[in-house]
Amino acid sequence: MIRTFVLFIVLVFFSCSDKKRSVDSSSLVDKKTMVLVLADIHILEAAITLNLAKTDGEALKKNPQYAAIFANHSITIEQYQESMKYYISHKQEMASIYEDVLTELSKRQAGEGK
Repeated sequence: MIRTFVLFIVLVFFSCSDKKRSVDSSSLVDKKTMVLVLADIHILEAAITLNLAKTDGEALKKNPQYAAIFANHSITIEQYQESMKYYISHKQEMASIYEDVLTELSKRQAGEGK
């Protein structure tokens, strides 16, 4: 189920934009960290969907659960947003990231079953 959800999100991302953006690459979140951040965000959003986490629908900047994820990975909301914009406009890199996100989510799911 999570895999289907993540694949749907990837397809939505890829269909939204085809423009290449120029971004200062020094401000981008590296791919390894981006994989972990996105895995955490997808778990949080699944929990919210299943009503396992309380949220009042505030924007990313005001949601303490998202803020905790960003703090845990030592990035800012602005870095995350700019990185998402960049990776969405670079489809091959985003596809590679999401392959790793799926792998990370599968590892976490397997770890919970033990």
